[in-house]
Amino acid sequence: YPLPDGSIIFNFNYMGSARVDRCGRTMWTLPRMTHHSVTRAADGTFLIPGARYVEGGSRFPTLHPPYTEDTILKVTQDGKVVSETSLLDIFYGSNYQGLLFMRRGTGDLTHINDIEELTPELASRFPMFAAGDLMLSLRMGSIVLVVDPATLRLKWQQAGPWLGQHDPDVLPNGNILL
Repeated sequence: YPLPDGSIIFNFNYMGSARVDRCGRTMWTLPRMTHHSVTRAADGTFLIPGARYVEGGSRFPTLHPPYTEDTILKVTQDGKVVSETSLLDIFYGSNYQGLLFMRRGTGDLTHINDIEELTPELASRFPMFAAGDLMLSLRMGSIVLVVDPATLRLKWQQAGPWLGQHDPDVLPNGNILL
């Protein structure tokens, strides 16, 4: 993610995130299992897909380790994690855990490719969404969903007919481009 000062924030696939200045000097590192896109939220923080590898006992009775638990990291401009939200908590808390079993067997249950915060203008195109809601693209199950980050309630989801989409965007006319 390029910033106005010439610095850039990027992910090393599952090896962490970093911000480097315009001369390539490291400003900060985030030694977490981060991956895919980095997007900026309205409050200036960054939304970064994260992951935890679960080998031992699972908090979820229907999931048997080993598996990867995707998370949504909210990171400040100086590289501090201010929140981490489990995608599994969202699925189970919204009673959508059945979606996790659409593509079983790999241990990679969801695989977040993209997180986008809905702006007031874009959210106004959908009566069921609000500004600040998060649209996520999940490779596993080919799912696009919208979550209220305050309540962790899954508001909407659609699986397919597409396969393995990466970057959904809300268009000005209210359509979602994959």
